[in-house]
Amino acid sequence: MNTLTHHEGLRYSRAHRESLGLTQLRTARISGVSRFKLCLYESDNGDLTIDEHRQLLTALQREAERIRDVAAALNFGAATVADAPAAA
Repeated sequence: MNTLTHHEGLRYSRAHRESLGLTQLRTARISGVSRFKLCLYESDNGDLTIDEHRQLLTALQREAERIRDVAAALNFGAATVADAPAAA
């Protein structure tokens, strides 16, 4: 049986991609799934294989982790109003 066991049956969606601020082109590059296939799928004019869904979800997960790591490295949220320079 061909199932999406790793991602609990989740399927790639345009909303997943857009929530990370990714274009179709960038998504295609990081996942290895062609932009043409993404475009067809997102416009309900084509299907993706289970392996393509896996590739896309794995790539989006990695991108989400990368974004989280960048934010942590920049230490967003650590500064407080008390840390701001005094007004002149």
